[in-house]
Amino acid sequence: MALYLTKMRLIVFGSVAGVVILSAVLFMLGILGGGNDPIVGPVKLEVWGIFQDRDLMEGLARSYMKAHQNVTIEYKGFGDSEFTDYEPAIVKTLAEGDGPDIFYINNTWLPRHIGKLVSAPRDLLSADDVRQYFVDVVAKDFVAKDPDTGVEATYGAPLSLDTLALFYNKEMFNSASIASPPATWTEFQEVVQKLAVKDSAGNVLRAGAAIGTANNILRSTDILSLLMIQNGTKMVDDNHSKVEFLNNVGSVRPGPAALAFYVQFASPSSAYYTWNRRMHFSVDAFYERQAAMMFGYAYNVDTIRKKAPYLDFGIAPVPQISVAAGADAFSYANYWSPVVTKKTLPGEYKNLGCTKGSVRPPVAASPCWYAWDFITSMLADKPAREYLETTQRPAAQRHLIEWQRDNAGQRLAIFATQGIFAKSWYQPDSSKVEQFMAAAIDAVQLRNVTVDEALKDAADQINALLAKQRSGL
Repeated sequence: MALYLTKMRLIVFGSVAGVVILSAVLFMLGILGGGNDPIVGPVKLEVWGIFQDRDLMEGLARSYMKAHQNVTIEYKGFGDSEFTDYEPAIVKTLAEGDGPDIFYINNTWLPRHIGKLVSAPRDLLSADDVRQYFVDVVAKDFVAKDPDTGVEATYGAPLSLDTLALFYNKEMFNSASIASPPATWTEFQEVVQKLAVKDSAGNVLRAGAAIGTANNILRSTDILSLLMIQNGTKMVDDNHSKVEFLNNVGSVRPGPAALAFYVQFASPSSAYYTWNRRMHFSVDAFYERQAAMMFGYAYNVDTIRKKAPYLDFGIAPVPQISVAAGADAFSYANYWSPVVTKKTLPGEYKNLGCTKGSVRPPVAASPCWYAWDFITSMLADKPAREYLETTQRPAAQRHLIEWQRDNAGQRLAIFATQGIFAKSWYQPDSSKVEQFMAAAIDAVQLRNVTVDEALKDAADQINALLAKQRSGL
């Protein structure tokens, strides 16, 4: 409780009558400090980010440097087109003893980078803090055992958290007399049939939805993973030693059943055939009015509005297996978080570690401590709200989800609310896992491989990655 109280700020609001009342106690992570912290020499931190607003990040850095005048923070931003170069550049420069002190990683990247990272000091951001103040999936993704000590620790703290949602063309829905977007997958099938337009030979002229293939669907493997998780599939075992998406749950195999459900929409023999691999990329097809529905994230909204400013579209939660009272709801998370590298522990700070303490008078702190202090300072209420309002991204902290749900309109409210029940799964190397899962989709469609055989091939390859990871190779 004492730790919690050190991370609170009392916000006092005046009433119209001038009577001051204590109306809220808002969560604030981080020790912001003030003035010039006396340490041995200045601290210089280099931050690398992608999909971040440069002006905003530099503004947050300036605010921190103003309060810590011995600290210099430089931000290096990578553009969207540089995505394929981003991670290799980090790996290369860190291996050469250079590179960033802080960099942003996707929520699926931690397993392959954890050996390069330093966890947060417990006084700044403990595992219990993450579980209490962030939505559940953040702890699943960024709380892990330290490879060196085996102690549970925090490796990431995101400002925002995106989730997969359903985009739909309102004009097409109105023309087909469909009053609302589908809430369940059964309803989704029915709506797809009503919205799909085909010629006399059965060729798709307009898709009811962009779904069913691998390479021309935005984040197709995310959609498949969502379906598997919603269907009751356990993706990997608790020890992260083997995949379990082929296992039976009772008398059914939910993993293969989810893959079969997904690919049916691209099968000409299916009653729900609506898509194929010759069609435009799903986002393009949607704003070109060649698809009535698509699955996407909050970051897709601006792209669609820029490409088709007059397109009348809505955003709805992803369909569920059931919306009956008591039924579990699931969405799928895809987001980015800053992490701190071992570069922040140079030789003269090895004994101090990532802490702040009385190592030599009056106080000393390692660059690692300042790196994590900067990250947690951004989570404070004012900078966090500024970040979310400027970027128009859904929140990751619980109390800010409530704020967005009540004040941010449909766009952010749906994505943010879904964060509460969002899921992801442990992937030893997410880029390769995506390749294996996409190959499973293609195998069923293009080579008439059974869903069981296709997923077994993916499982064998992922298990090989997990075995390699356990051996330390």
